[in-house]
Amino acid sequence: MILVLRLEAPAIVAAAFDTWLRDHVADVLQESGVHTATIHDEDAGPPDVIRRVVHYGCRDAEVAQTLAEHHPEWPEAGAQPRATGAVLLGRELLSPREDFSAGAPTTENCLNCGEVLTGQHCAYCGQRASVRVLSLWGLLRDVAGDLANWDARIWRTLRPLAFRPGFLTGEYLAGRRSAYTPPFRMYLILSLMFFLLAPLGAGLDLNTSSDRDAVDHPDVSLSAGARPSADDVEKTCNEDLRFGLDPLGMEWEPRVRQACERVLADPAGFGEAMLGNIPRTMFVFLPLLALIMQFLYIGSGRFYVEHLLFLVHVHSAFFLGALAVIVLQQGARIPGPFGTVMDAVGGFGNAALVIYLPYYLYRAMRSIYGQARGWTLFKLMLLAIGYVSCLGLTVTALFVVTALER
Repeated sequence: MILVLRLEAPAIVAAAFDTWLRDHVADVLQESGVHTATIHDEDAGPPDVIRRVVHYGCRDAEVAQTLAEHHPEWPEAGAQPRATGAVLLGRELLSPREDFSAGAPTTENCLNCGEVLTGQHCAYCGQRASVRVLSLWGLLRDVAGDLANWDARIWRTLRPLAFRPGFLTGEYLAGRRSAYTPPFRMYLILSLMFFLLAPLGAGLDLNTSSDRDAVDHPDVSLSAGARPSADDVEKTCNEDLRFGLDPLGMEWEPRVRQACERVLADPAGFGEAMLGNIPRTMFVFLPLLALIMQFLYIGSGRFYVEHLLFLVHVHSAFFLGALAVIVLQQGARIPGPFGTVMDAVGGFGNAALVIYLPYYLYRAMRSIYGQARGWTLFKLMLLAIGYVSCLGLTVTALFVVTALER
C-alpha cells in the first residue's frame, strides 16, 4: 500500500523546505509499518512555487490509512506545516494491483512478509518471489542440480579453498562475499562431515568389541573384547589412584574416582563419547588460536574477528584435505585393481597432505598479512608451538569433561 502526499511551498524557501522535508520523512520512516519513502519533483504549477510528491511504502492498508489520517504536523489538507511556508495540497492511497519488472512477472506481494514485490526477490526480507512446494524427488533433484552445477556457489568456494590459500579470507574482508559460501557455514559442513567419516578413515568400529584395544594398568589388564571386573575397577580407582584433589575441600576426589570407574567399566563407550565431543572443543580451540594470532600480529591493525575468520578458512581447508584422504582410503578397500590403485594414490595423498598443509598455512599468512618471508616463517613456527599447546589443553579438557559427564 502506498500513501501519496502532494506539497507546495514558495520557491524562495525551497532549500529550507527541502531540508525540513528530508528530516521529516526520516522521522516518519521510524514508525512501525512504513518501509520506504521517495520524494519526487512535480513540474506542474506556477513558477514561483515548488511542488513535491512523497510516496510512503506501507506494510498494509491499515498502516497507510492511519498515517494518512494522523500524519504529523498535517492534520488536514490545506494546513501549513509549522516552521515552513509549505501547504499540503492533498493525500491519496494507492493499492497495487499488478507489478511487472524486466524479467518474469512476480506475485503481487511477498508470501513471507507481505511487502510489495518489485522483482524476483523481496527487497524487504530477501525471499524469492516464486515459492513452490517440492516433492521429495523435486528436492533431491534441486540438491543434485546444485552439486552438478559447476557455477554453483559451493564449487566456487571449494576450488579456491583448496588451492588458493588466503584467497577466500581476502575476498570476505574486501566485501566480495555473495559469490561464495559463508565461511562459518562451510566450516560447520566440512567439520561435521570429517568427524562423521573420521572413524571410517581410521579403520575404527566403535560399536564392536573385537577392535577395542587393551587397557594396560598394573592391576587391570584387558584383552580384546574383555571388560575389567567390578573388583578390579574398584581397586584401581579407590586404592591405587592417589589424586589429592581436595586441598580446598571441594570434594573433587570422589567425582574423579567415580569418573574413573565409569571409564574403566566401559572404555569403548568412553571413546565414543570423546569422539562425539571433539566438535565442541573446536569452538574453544579456534578462539584460543585467534588470541595467539592477535599476539603475533599485534600492531597490524587487524581485529580479533579477522584472525578468527582466517583460522576458520584454514581449518576448513584442513578438513577438506582430510576428507579427500578418507575417500581414497575407502576406495583402497575395494577388491581388485581399482582398490590397489586407490591404495597407492591414498598413500601418496597422505604424504602430500602432510607437506601441503604447512605450506598452505604459510601461503595464507603471506597472502593476508603481507609480511616478509622470514617474518612469516618465524611466526609460523611460533603459531605451531601455540597450536600444539592449545591442542594439548583442549584435549586434556576434553578428556576430563567427557569423563565427568558420563
